[in-house]
Amino acid sequence: MIRPYLLSIACSAALLGLSGCASTPVAAPKSANLLARAAVENQYLERGFNFTGSARFTEIEFQRDGELGKLMQQLEPATADKSASGKLAGGAIDIGIDAMRSFRIEARGAVDFDAARLELAPTLRFARPNLEAALTLPMLFEGKEAAVYFDGSAIDWMLPGLRDKQGQLIRLGGPEALKKLDFALLRSDLKQATRDTYAAIADDAFTLLPINEDERREGVAYKVRLKLDAAQYRQLSDRMIEGLARAAQTQLDRVAPDNKELPAYVALLKMAMGEAKSEVDAQLLIDANGRLIGTESRSWVDQKGARFAMQTSMRISNFGQPVFALAPQAGRWYPAEELAAVFASKKKDRAEEAEAPAAVPAPKAPAKPAKPKKRKSVKQTG
Repeated sequence: MIRPYLLSIACSAALLGLSGCASTPVAAPKSANLLARAAVENQYLERGFNFTGSARFTEIEFQRDGELGKLMQQLEPATADKSASGKLAGGAIDIGIDAMRSFRIEARGAVDFDAARLELAPTLRFARPNLEAALTLPMLFEGKEAAVYFDGSAIDWMLPGLRDKQGQLIRLGGPEALKKLDFALLRSDLKQATRDTYAAIADDAFTLLPINEDERREGVAYKVRLKLDAAQYRQLSDRMIEGLARAAQTQLDRVAPDNKELPAYVALLKMAMGEAKSEVDAQLLIDANGRLIGTESRSWVDQKGARFAMQTSMRISNFGQPVFALAPQAGRWYPAEELAAVFASKKKDRAEEAEAPAAVPAPKAPAKPAKPKKRKSVKQTG
């Protein structure tokens, strides 16, 4: 299921691996393939930006004779549909499919490459008629101090040990080795990986499309369609994995030179990706300055007798002037160890309650014997 969405990750890598130099974007060429590649290249000229995105399943099918379909039948053999269509259906199966379709993943955030700072606020949303629920976990990655800040507002109001810390961020410090990362080199390597990834795409995979009025009001000047079949996508994903692996290995050589496990993980990842057949149909939205300002894409994957389709959307704004919602300040955050201590304390209290012996009732005082009743004497007369 992961493989068809690597194109979105490739776009994100193109955005997250930008160099920190400030420059004016070059004029965008009007050839579809050159226009798309130039849009990606122009992203490297920005200091940072804000972004929003969403993803949801639009199609979920299990074939009865597929590996996943057989597993589903084992979970519910009595109600699984045996119709000639070959598609698997049934009570709990249909409920599970409807539930997956009802979930939507959303994200918003900002990135500042000069400061090595990334803000991300993912939201998991469940929506049905007359029913809606959502959970958001905002977080801030501070690369130069190797720390992550979380906004725990979703839970701190209901934990007695944290109620007095409402509104404060939770800080989780990372390993000291992370401070050895060379972020300038990392951005450069990611930039090269993105170039190599897009170079693997054939020119005829790009098509220039007309734009509508809504897109024009949004600032779109060009719209390029990128359509990849399974073979093209396999080539693109392999190239991207290799490029990201080289960038990761360069950093590992700095922080953990004895770690030689990455090639094995890369081989396993490629093998896992090769088990699925994936297709992508994406639209790249580009402004008059040749900058990528958004994407709309649909992805399909067929794996082990199951078919999944996902629709994703992304928008990019505030080029060069990213706006952050989270701002750690002195006295407005506390270490994650305090949060762990609260849960540990509650766990200890429950354990002590479970181990405490049951109270023995106090013995009752013996009852006093009842006094014999006095018999009334009867006076006889003769």
